[in-house]
Amino acid sequence: MLRSWKIALITGLIISVVAEFTLPMEHHGVQYWWMSVPAFFAAFGLVSCLLIIVTSKWLGRAWLQRSEDYYAQLRPPEDTGALPQDEDEEENNHA
Repeated sequence: MLRSWKIALITGLIISVVAEFTLPMEHHGVQYWWMSVPAFFAAFGLVSCLLIIVTSKWLGRAWLQRSEDYYAQLRPPEDTGALPQDEDEEENNHA
């Protein structure tokens, strides 16, 4: 089932790309030079998405990602992590 969907999707994409370059395009109201370039907006969208992905990965590594011992570095060295107990609790625990 999944394989047939992949084949249908790839076939549709190939037909779309071939049609973009081979079918005549009517240029009504072409305002800018890039509007007459075949598949310009598809390529522009692809490059833009790739740029967003690369930038977000770089930001994640540079700004958000921390080392595994990040919180251990923040803790003072004499801190054992144990919470202080009241004297009454200590007596109850030993009794």
